[in-house]
Order: sequence, then structure tokens, then C-alpha cells
Amino acid sequence: MRVTVKEPATLIAFLQSKMPEASTTKLRSLLKYKSVLVDGVPQPVANTPVARGQVIEILSTTQRAVNNARVVAPFKVLFEDEFILAVDKPRGWLSIAREDETRETLYQHVYDYVQAASNGKQRCFIVHRLDREVSGVMLFAKTEEAKRRLMLNWDQNQKIYAAVVEGLPEPRRATIESHLDESQPARVRVVAQAKDTRGAITHYEVIKYSPKHALLEVNIETGRRHQIRAHLSSIGCPIAGDKRYGAKTNPLRRVGLHAWRLSFEHPITKQRMNIESPPPASFFKLNPTAPPPPRHRH
Repeated sequence: MRVTVKEPATLIAFLQSKMPEASTTKLRSLLKYKSVLVDGVPQPVANTPVARGQVIEILSTTQRAVNNARVVAPFKVLFEDEFILAVDKPRGWLSIAREDETRETLYQHVYDYVQAASNGKQRCFIVHRLDREVSGVMLFAKTEEAKRRLMLNWDQNQKIYAAVVEGLPEPRRATIESHLDESQPARVRVVAQAKDTRGAITHYEVIKYSPKHALLEVNIETGRRHQIRAHLSSIGCPIAGDKRYGAKTNPLRRVGLHAWRLSFEHPITKQRMNIESPPPASFFKLNPTAPPPPRHRH
């Protein structure tokens, strides 16, 4: 719909006069998601004055869909449908805001992207978290039911990480099983079973190595806070760059942990989903050699 302004007014008042059946909330949503043009330019501010002779265009559903298809996310989208969204989390971003810190978060970027792409009709819900220092696959739900089903079965999903550690773990392939004390916000401790601790299981395998570091494929059965970082530190092989857990080197100029693959059942279609974000090339450049054969005991 395209209309020429006959009398001066605010933009929201003009829209209300031309669309009396629409609620104020609906009209503000059209403005917010750039569906109202003033002389060809999107205008999101409701109290913007409009003058006689200016042309106001309200985009149709089809036009909005074309515009929304052009929405560019500030992150890489790995998979998206109407129920879920998997993205490639950049390192350095919090997954979601904390009480003591509300700086740039992945959740806020994803929320804004979903809102813009759906003209304000959809939201997103966080299903799990990755530490700020960690990059890779992160999954969001786009409906509350999808979130509920994903979280209900989360520990049954396969979660594979790539980790660059200091040293070469022995044995080259093993399982770390312990309890974790998560009572302190700064650091998780590996402890014997005790009150207020939770069990955690981490499987690892060396896939590449160098004289001072090794690249591991890590599979976690549980998803405790800092689980991989605490477990690998507990066997004397902290993740490179992870000073909090005892690392003495930082060859990658980052914490060497990346969420590599996530395999799960789609919460609605029940299809098996396999989402992958290849580890950074630097992980392999630092560790160019295939693992040595396992040692044999005599």
C-alpha cells in the first residue's frame, strides 16, 4: 500500500488513520522490522513527523518476505528450519548474558536475526551453552516445544569437540569419569563423589600431535560446566591457552577448544541431524603428525 500524506502528522498517527483495524503493537512491529518506507527509506521511529506530499509505503507480506530473505546474520548459519537454528559460534562471545556481564552475546544476535527474518513473529530459545572462549556448533530452538524436547533428551545427543592440549595424553584413547564440584563460579574442580557434586564422563582420542601439543577428538556423555577443561587438566594435559586450568602455553592465541559436531534427533520431525563446524586450520597446523602407535606392555 502506497499513500501520499495530505496533512502533517506523526508516522504512527498516520498509520493508525490508514490502518484502523491494526493494533498499535502491530504497527510498531511493522516500523521496527522496516516494513514502512517514507519516501522510499525504511523508517523505524514511530513519532517521526511526516509532511504533506511525502509518500508512505507499507510493504505487503510478499514484499516483507523478500526483504526478510535478505537479512544477513552476523554469524554463520549451519542449519535452519522453522523449529531449530544451528549456528557457528565465534570465540570471544558469551552464549548468553550473565548478571555481572551483559556485553555482546550470541543469544542476542540470534534473537535479533530470528525476529528480523520472521518480521517479529518468531523468537529463539537457548538450549545449551558454550564457554566464551569456545567456538563451534551451538543450537537454538525457535519454538518453546522444540526447546522442551531438545533439553529433555540433551544428554543422549552426541557432542564432539576438538581440543588442543599441552603434552601427549597416556593412554592415547581413554575415558575420564569423575565428579565435578561446580560451586565456585571461576573454576570447576574434579573431586571424589560428594554432596552437591555431579558425575561427568569424557571420552578422548589423540588424532594429531606435535612435540609439545596434541589434538584430541573429545566426546562428552554429560554436559557439565567446564567439563572438558577440568577433565583434561586433571590428567596433566590442560587445553592450550586455558590459563584458568593450568595451561602454560598459548600457541593458538585462544583457548584450544572447538565444538566440532553435534548429532541429535530433530525435536519435531524426528530426523537424525548431524551438524558440523570444522575445527580451525590452526588446530591441525600446530599438530601435523598422525598419532604414534599405542604402547604395548610386556
